[in-house]
Amino acid sequence: MGHPHDDEKTPPQHDRRALLGLAKVSAFVLIQAILLFLAAGDIGWTAGWAYIGITLIPAIVAALIMERSLIAERAGIGPGAKGWDVPLALLMGRIGPLTTVIVAGLDHRFAWSASIAPGVRIAALCVGVLSVALTDWAVVANPSSSGVVRIQRDRAHHTVTAGPYAAIRHPGYAGAIIFALVSPLMLESLWALIPGGLQTLVAVVRTALEDRTLQTELEGYSEYSDRVRYRLVPGIW
Repeated sequence: MGHPHDDEKTPPQHDRRALLGLAKVSAFVLIQAILLFLAAGDIGWTAGWAYIGITLIPAIVAALIMERSLIAERAGIGPGAKGWDVPLALLMGRIGPLTTVIVAGLDHRFAWSASIAPGVRIAALCVGVLSVALTDWAVVANPSSSGVVRIQRDRAHHTVTAGPYAAIRHPGYAGAIIFALVSPLMLESLWALIPGGLQTLVAVVRTALEDRTLQTELEGYSEYSDRVRYRLVPGIW
């Protein structure tokens, strides 16, 4: 992995695309916040602000650590992206989270769900922080961590085996799944488990398809998968 602040080695187009990527992340979190608090009708909702903080702050920290070329890669859809993955990425990374915050906000406004015990909410908050940290760790550890499935021949794509990849083959997806499942509990909404569960289903399908692609198209991945047997959950799958 290179040096994130090595200005003289960063092509100008990477600078522009990196800024675009950061702008996209910030805009998405802003949209989430607007939809969440509009749906809730309560700008002072503590759980809502905690959720937005957990979403935004680690993204900023990760962006400060990541190479600008990686931020640029994740800012859009590069050449050779698998057509089947684009709608899955949209469902998992955009539509699913937005639906979750809208449902949770409406649940807060109209009190659809039974009360969730404070201990459960605190535990969900802690697990949520750890899951976001896992996802960001996976992204930072993998210089080929694109936003869509593609073999990045233009970026010297190679198999990564260090960091969280030493334990499971798709730690970024694992973190995203955990966050999708605990977010409704953080937001005090059992109804939001429905979109959270759908995000999980999409993530599992996406993991299986991506893993199959890497097995057949990325040099060294098949041997890596012989050593690291599990895709998402150690000892299970």
